[in-house]
Amino acid sequence: MIDGIANHQRALRDADFAQRYPQAQAWIVEDNGTAVGWLLLAQQGNGLRVVDLAVAAHLRRKGVARTLLGALQDDPPGAGAITLRVRASNHAARALYASLGFTTQRDDGDTLELGWRRQAAA
Repeated sequence: MIDGIANHQRALRDADFAQRYPQAQAWIVEDNGTAVGWLLLAQQGNGLRVVDLAVAAHLRRKGVARTLLGALQDDPPGAGAITLRVRASNHAARALYASLGFTTQRDDGDTLELGWRRQAAA
């Protein structure tokens, strides 16, 4: 029964993402041929939107998400800005994003809209 509920939730999430971000690209993160995470990216205006980012539980807090986001910051395709949304209660993710230079753009109490912009070269 739990698998059925999880599959239904996943289908609803995927349908929502497809409607809101029809041009999004999914990237599967692998370690020695095994999927360990995923990143769903969408071009949004002059920047990138991290629609979803997930890392396998056994690899969380081991630098996987930091490496992925750092790569986007080093060379975002066609953009110098990145936005994403995070639950206000997800303190570990918020600390990661803050350490990478993301700042709060909007706070509705439950979720935070965060943004990062490449600094102009001096």
